[in-house]
Amino acid sequence: MINLRIIDNIIFVFFTIILILIFNSKNSFSLENKILFKINGNAYTSLDYRKRIQYLDFIGTDDNLSDERILKDLISVSLFYEHYKKMGIKSKFDKEINEIYKTANNNNIKNNKKNKYQTNIEDIYFNIKIDLIRKNILEELLREKIENFQISNEEINLLYKYNIQYINFE
Repeated sequence: MINLRIIDNIIFVFFTIILILIFNSKNSFSLENKILFKINGNAYTSLDYRKRIQYLDFIGTDDNLSDERILKDLISVSLFYEHYKKMGIKSKFDKEINEIYKTANNNNIKNNKKNKYQTNIEDIYFNIKIDLIRKNILEELLREKIENFQISNEEINLLYKYNIQYINFE
């Protein structure tokens, strides 16, 4: 009998301490996850948006992207990804994804770039994949439509005779 009473008291004290810690915690944070848009019944949320921002920070060099531009990019890449899933295309991108990741990571190390966010490697790989999907679909569409352009070989060669140099300033 005494052992059960002691165990009950210990359990009561334990749960009381837990409740006090929970209610007095000043480090409780929560992020609201809002639905930003839907495509084919699939919701894309503010969590997807944050993952895209983290990916763009890892992969890119432009720190001055506006929220509107990032959202449009997320919508664009999501539309292509939904099209890819709907068409049932089964492309393998693993090798390209690994190469792109390694190149971006090496460039970040070489340039001493410190990422603003802690990024999850699976999220980066997924975002690289959907960028590759968008790129491949656009390339395929251009290949299909290239015959509709009536450009002579001489005109095409003229395009490649120019050497353009430019400098970007911030």
